Amino acid sequence: MSNSKQILVLTGATGFIGKHISNYFVNIGWYVIALVRNIPKKNEENICYIKYDLVSEIDVSLPDQFDAFIHAGYLKQENGNDAFALNVNAVEKLLKGLSNKQVGAKLFLSSLSADQNAASVYGRQKMAIEELFLKENGIVFRAGLVLGEGGLFGVMANYLKTKNKIPLFGSGKQPIQTVYIDDLVLAIEKIISKKLTGKLVVACNEAVTYRDFYEALAISVGSKPRFIKTPYWLAGLGILIAKFLRIQLPISKDNLLGLKQMKHISTAGDLKKIGIELIDYKESFLKLGNRRKEEKFTQ
Repeated sequence: MSNSKQILVLTGATGFIGKHISNYFVNIGWYVIALVRNIPKKNEENICYIKYDLVSEIDVSLPDQFDAFIHAGYLKQENGNDAFALNVNAVEKLLKGLSNKQVGAKLFLSSLSADQNAASVYGRQKMAIEELFLKENGIVFRAGLVLGEGGLFGVMANYLKTKNKIPLFGSGKQPIQTVYIDDLVLAIEKIISKKLTGKLVVACNEAVTYRDFYEALAISVGSKPRFIKTPYWLAGLGILIAKFLRIQLPISKDNLLGLKQMKHISTAGDLKKIGIELIDYKESFLKLGNRRKEEKFTQ
């Protein structure tokens, strides 16, 4: 590793968003220290993988000085675990371990779902962790629905490639604000380079309704959408039954609760402060479609 390289310490580096963050920063000349639960078999140039579990009691050895720390790791609510306590306690321990080090920027990858009164465990724990980072004069990066070949969006896109039935919850007018994965990582770099701190929301200012979004997504992957009106209570019951029968569904109870509480958030001011223009969901679908075509062509 060259001493001239800037250093990023990143949790969740093998996840959908984490991989993009890691690859992007390596491509612009950084050195990435990736804290991961399972070390990949394939070595990557300028990435040092270190085995680390968010629930582990073992402290991880990090340099005394580095340029940025990004927390993109997350423990899901599953198998009866207390995801709220596990995630919050893990971050408290991580930040305590950084207290005696010189760290240029501390960024937490949060979500528009973050709310102390959220019905979902996901939303409440995101809010609790946000407060921990803000106390450290860190950066809270609230992302909209991330569009790319992975994450919740990737699961739904893959589902619609073979099926066309889409549950329509409520009126189907829930507002969805998106961010394309390439825009997300660029925004992170800009925030760090500008030494911004505090809470910043990165999502298209203009929302699209749930129905319009999934209709456009289905068409983009070659499916003819068929909406089925589904009361929230019935969807919740279906998720419980599927869990009991160990059937994997594209959405979870937390996803459903988060959808029910969706509301539009103004992002224009934050995007201007960061200095970035985001592409909308339609252009994102086009870019993802072109990527898939290129991958098929090169295979």
